[in-house]
Amino acid sequence: MNKQVIGNVRPSQLITAFGPGAIVDLHTLSIVVAGIDLWSKEQDLVIHETRLEKALNVKRFYSARPVESIFGAHGTIPAFIFPRYQLCPRCRTLSKLNEEYLRYDSKRKEIKCTHPDCGKDKDGNVINNIPKTTLPAPFIVACPAGHLDEFPWRRYVHRSESDCSARMRLFSRSEHGTVADLHVRCDCGRQRSMSYAFGDDKLEATGLCKGAQPWFGISENEGHKCSRNAELKTILRGASNAWFPVIQSALKIDLESTPLGIALSKIPIDTMDEIRTEEKITALLTLFPQLNEFSAKEILDYLQKKNGVLSPDDLDLRYPEWCALRRNPEETLPEDEFLLEGSSAGLFQKFISNVVIVRKLIEVRALVGFTRIDPISNFNLDFFEDVISPISQRKLDWLPAVEIKGEGIFIELNEDALSEWESRSVVRERTNDIYRIFIEMSFTENQKTERLNRKLFPREVLLHTFSHLLIRQLALDCGYSSSSIRERIYCSSDPKKRMAGVLIYTGSADSDGSLGGLADIGNSERFQKLVRDALKSALICSSDPLCANHTPDLQSSLNGATCHACSLVSETSCENFNLFLDRNFIVETLARQGMAYFDTKSYQELS
Repeated sequence: MNKQVIGNVRPSQLITAFGPGAIVDLHTLSIVVAGIDLWSKEQDLVIHETRLEKALNVKRFYSARPVESIFGAHGTIPAFIFPRYQLCPRCRTLSKLNEEYLRYDSKRKEIKCTHPDCGKDKDGNVINNIPKTTLPAPFIVACPAGHLDEFPWRRYVHRSESDCSARMRLFSRSEHGTVADLHVRCDCGRQRSMSYAFGDDKLEATGLCKGAQPWFGISENEGHKCSRNAELKTILRGASNAWFPVIQSALKIDLESTPLGIALSKIPIDTMDEIRTEEKITALLTLFPQLNEFSAKEILDYLQKKNGVLSPDDLDLRYPEWCALRRNPEETLPEDEFLLEGSSAGLFQKFISNVVIVRKLIEVRALVGFTRIDPISNFNLDFFEDVISPISQRKLDWLPAVEIKGEGIFIELNEDALSEWESRSVVRERTNDIYRIFIEMSFTENQKTERLNRKLFPREVLLHTFSHLLIRQLALDCGYSSSSIRERIYCSSDPKKRMAGVLIYTGSADSDGSLGGLADIGNSERFQKLVRDALKSALICSSDPLCANHTPDLQSSLNGATCHACSLVSETSCENFNLFLDRNFIVETLARQGMAYFDTKSYQELS
């Protein structure tokens, strides 16, 4: 493989935007990032997060090395040129790399057109004899199984497989810029509008998927086949649906930071070393009354976790974080990686029981795989094994990841007020309507099974909508753009692991992290104003009454009263692809009464 450097991306972008299998547009080249089998691994780039490692069944994570970290170290992530079809903007010749009419200029990192007619007028007179730099072909094909291939230009223009070797060209017949204006023409006389590639008869236009995986350097001629034998879908080279990352993340928390860990830290070390069974722990409880609020099994599980032994229940990434976020902030130290500071909800304490300023946090984001055409939920990845495309040719004991250092605000809703609100029949009916449409929107039986296993509770819609309103308001108050603010929802109706909270945070992959502006909003007085302004903004939307009257249905979306003008946020901020939202659950809107969690008085008392 040629090790020449052809472009740069940030390390965090290799997880979120330009990971293995993703297409990256450079100045004049288009590349596909190679699978992680070909990536270099260096010990100083290892990231460890035990809970996430166990959940994903790997031993470690690696981050990409920044170019500036070592003098002269370049080109740490390999890639392949894709698509290999190139278009000359001067003579409109459409040709494939390593075939006739194209030459790679390694010095300029460009592909040049070498067709003899390029640079000549209609009479054959030379106007410009300097080879023209080509551009990547505008269209590619993909299948729902994640395979990616060149658009079959020759098959398409001839309407079947063809041995014709004449030159092909791509013309635009007008300046409107629509697909119908583009025509591919072969010098043998055949031509065809590109509009048919997006029509109903896609099978005739592009054929079936051949299972190509160019990010592994594998072509369709090397024996790999598509297990689904799917129809190919024509997409623009830079389309947003060409690559959706499947990311799993976890906050770095120490076991010692949990309430149980804090209690056990006060027990003499020699005593703890003797504990191996539940019987001995039961005896321990009689000696140390401060442990009476914990069961013997909880203590034994904790000790096993400290030794790296995790049970299946521990693979729940959110509940341990929930416990850590609710600990006494005074027990955290400035040097801790997870630094908390207490705050208050003030006049909103009837609805919000706990507010915690998270001065420091570290999130580990790992790339598990990716999908094309349609994104998937991260709720249960086991149901999507046939859809998630691999980022390595064989099972490896590591995954690419990035550490995000940042700050945030943790907000816990009042469980008593929440239980009363969830008991309202109008709230339950609205939630059931959303869930019913969610099931009916299933595209496959596998997806339907996954969705039937994913119960939807009113608190999830409430928390998600409240989170979006806070993100939008924070973007106005703290200086960060809304796309750089993220949500992490803690929601469960399980009596043993009941959760109802949200962490709004921001961060950066560099060593400095964020600047503190978001966390400062968590101070009591400013937090009250933040919530008040967020709730007031939800009262009336510029798209009302259409927005307020919107109900979930198969033709539109899974959302209730929600639109871009009031409560949708960027995809980088949202955990659920802007689904399960309804501001009727937050405040009384023009169209619905009796659904709101917050009462009018709570946000009108503040001037």
